[in-house]
Amino acid sequence: MSKESKEELLKAWSDFPNEKPFIAIVDQDIIKKDELVDNKSQGSIRFDFSYLPQPWWGNIDDPKVIILAINPGIHKIPEKEKEENDSTEKLIRDNLNGTPINWLKEGSVTKDWWTQTLNDVIDELKEENKSVENIANKLGVFELFGYHSSKFNSGDYSNIAQVINKEFGSNKTRLPTQEKLFKHLNSLIDASNPPLVVIIWGQKFWKEVIDKLDNNCDKVALIDYIDTVSTRSHYLSKGNLRPIDFKRLKEALD
Repeated sequence: MSKESKEELLKAWSDFPNEKPFIAIVDQDIIKKDELVDNKSQGSIRFDFSYLPQPWWGNIDDPKVIILAINPGIHKIPEKEKEENDSTEKLIRDNLNGTPINWLKEGSVTKDWWTQTLNDVIDELKEENKSVENIANKLGVFELFGYHSSKFNSGDYSNIAQVINKEFGSNKTRLPTQEKLFKHLNSLIDASNPPLVVIIWGQKFWKEVIDKLDNNCDKVALIDYIDTVSTRSHYLSKGNLRPIDFKRLKEALD
C-alpha cells in the first residue's frame, strides 16, 4: 500500500511549473495565481510561492522515524552561498520526483537548521561510530503544508480548513497535494512494524489527518507518539524531549 500511496504522492507533485509562483498544478484550483500579491497568499501566514516547495525530505519509503512539522520556513541566504542556489534547486526538484534529499548533508542554511534540530542525538550516535548518512537514511520528514512562509502562528487557526479559507479564500478542507501526503503517511504508520512518530509543530492539525493520532478514533489502535516539551522550539534535544522519549528517538535512529 505504501508503494502505491508514494506513487500517488509523487504524481501530485510531478506536474509543476518551471517559473514562480511555484504551485503544484493540482493545487491551482484552490491557490489561484491571479489572487496572489507578490507571489504570496493574503492571510496572516502569507505563504510565499517564490520558493520551491519542500513537502518532505529523507526516507519516505520505510523510515524508522517520521518527523511531522508544519511547513518549510524562509531563511536568508548569505551572499557567499548564493552560487549554491542552482544546485540546491536541482536537489529540491529531484526530491519532488522521488530522489531522496538529505538535509543533514546537503545545502547550507537548511542543513544548519536540521542539524541543530537533531544535534544531541547526532552527537551521541557519532560517539558510537554511527554516520550522519546512516541517521538520515532512517529518517522521513513531512510538512503539513509543503509551501514556504516566514511565519505560521498555529494559534490563529483551529483547523486546516480554516487555514485554506483565510489564506486562499476557498471552502475546501485540504489541498490536493496534502490529501496525497496524508494518505501516504497513514499507509506508513499503518504498517505492521510502524515507525516512531515525532511531532515538532502542529499537533492539533496532524490529529485531523493521521488516523492513529486521533484521540476520538474508535476504529484503530492509537500510536504512542513523541512531542516536544516546548512547542515553541524545534529542537529534538535532551532539554526539549522527555528522557524516555530522547532514548526512544536515539534507539530508532541507531
